[in-house]
Amino acid sequence: MVTNRGDVHVSWKTPEAHTRDELDNYGRFTVYRSVGTTVGADAERIDCDYLTTLHSAEGVYVFDCDDPTWAYATTYTYAVTFTDGRGNESDPSAPVTVTTADHLPTAPVTGLTATPRGDGMLLRWNASTDQDIDHYWAVRGVRQADGSFKATDPCTLSTTDPLTALCIDIPDGENAAYAVYAADKWGNVSAWTVVDATELTITPGEPIGADSGALWGSGGWTIPAQSENVLWHCSGDVCADVTEYRVSRWNAETQAYDLLGTVAPKDGVYYQSYSDATMPLGSISYYRVVGVLPDGTETTAAHPWQIRPDLV
Repeated sequence: MVTNRGDVHVSWKTPEAHTRDELDNYGRFTVYRSVGTTVGADAERIDCDYLTTLHSAEGVYVFDCDDPTWAYATTYTYAVTFTDGRGNESDPSAPVTVTTADHLPTAPVTGLTATPRGDGMLLRWNASTDQDIDHYWAVRGVRQADGSFKATDPCTLSTTDPLTALCIDIPDGENAAYAVYAADKWGNVSAWTVVDATELTITPGEPIGADSGALWGSGGWTIPAQSENVLWHCSGDVCADVTEYRVSRWNAETQAYDLLGTVAPKDGVYYQSYSDATMPLGSISYYRVVGVLPDGTETTAAHPWQIRPDLV
């Protein structure tokens, strides 16, 4: 038995042997339906044109029909009988009980909290009190002038905890609104539950996004096992003279860039790259990359950045 927003689908099987002969001799199936959890004396006959399919490998016929008269948010119990060509009706089949779809908004989540971290904002909430919740949706957004909430960016839902999400973002002290809604298996959704929060402020010694020389950096977020996760690009004639690149990472405790290592230029690639095996989990990493020229001087710096999120 299957229910969705458009029908109640009733299905049953019979042995292949003799079924076709009985149907050819005016035998027929009847689907009965009662409101509640049993098929009672008040059971209705359901007028449905059933589809017959032979599954030879299993040696069975499968019959399917849709109940066209179901009502929302109602519990029904169905059973099927067979009447042969002489009018003899069988006992009912084993009953099947189903509750149909509703079209009411789900109950909103409660207890939403937003905890700022080095890799964004961690959201946690309590489950909706509805029993037919299918999933939750978490987003970052803004409060509009009329006080309503507008979603701007989806957050990453936990694969192990359905009541947790991480909104991955650069921790630059921004204030934002964060929201969650619940959706049930019928497609109904709750109102947003919204909370305001301010990100951590983790800034490097040199601004990101302001590269204007031969080198410029790339940013984004990376998975823990990804190699060559620091990326930058070199453009102009000076690139051909670079003997190596020096890669440093901002140390928030010492407020200085620590040299991580050097890497030789790669020919025929757009992005030069470096693998930072010590990139911290659950935080943003700010980098400073310079090209070293044959006389020992350095190019202007590029400022790649990467977030390695600690996905919960």
